Amino acid sequence: MPYIDPNRRKRFDPAIEHLSQEIENGGDLQYVIAELSDLLLRTFAEKENGRKLRYSHCEKVFGALSGAAAEFYRVVQGPYEDLAIEKNGHCYDFARKRIFLQNPKVDLP
Repeated sequence: MPYIDPNRRKRFDPAIEHLSQEIENGGDLQYVIAELSDLLLRTFAEKENGRKLRYSHCEKVFGALSGAAAEFYRVVQGPYEDLAIEKNGHCYDFARKRIFLQNPKVDLP
């Protein structure tokens, strides 16, 4: 999860604020994420063993990306979609009914 000590956040926030003013679309954001990921891989490799890429370096980056995506969905996109469902109604009627039929203890909204 992206919840780090507030004192550490202060080190990153100015650069993040600057980047947020430059990013205009999803492609820009993906580029920044890709380049930062690549720089981190290089930094991890240089710190640990002189430029040899290791699985553990990839796992650090992939784990952080996956965690950030999951947390974004949990905190932002999921609640947004819940509001859209309230406004516009559900989809996946067949799947939702099958889930209910297979497990009648589940209450369908």
